[in-house]
Amino acid sequence: MVFANNTIFVSGFGDGTIKSIDLSQEMAIAQEFVAAESDYYSRWGLASDGTVLLNLLNNPNFQDITMNGPSKLVEYNLATGAKTNEWALPENTIGNSVQIVDGKYYVCD
Repeated sequence: MVFANNTIFVSGFGDGTIKSIDLSQEMAIAQEFVAAESDYYSRWGLASDGTVLLNLLNNPNFQDITMNGPSKLVEYNLATGAKTNEWALPENTIGNSVQIVDGKYYVCD
C-alpha cells in the first residue's frame, strides 16, 4: 500500500485490482481505482511521487518458481487512474517492490 494526495492505495495480491481510500471523505470507503487486467491476477508493490502511481503485475507460480508467467511494471496517472505506460519485466521475474528515486523507477524482484 502507498499513501499519496490524502488517499491510500492498496494493491490486490489475489484479485488483481488497485483499491483507493480517499481520507478526505467523512466515510472513507475502499473503491476500485484500477480494475484487474486479464492474464495478470496478482498486483504487488506500489509507489507514487504524487503525480503517478506505479504498480507491478505478476503471475507467480508458487508450485514451480521456474515457471512464472509474465510480469510488468505499469504507470498510472494518479489523478485519473488512466494507464500512461508499461514495461515488461524479464522472463520468469516476479517484481515485488518498486521505488521512485530522482524521477527514475527501480524494481526489485
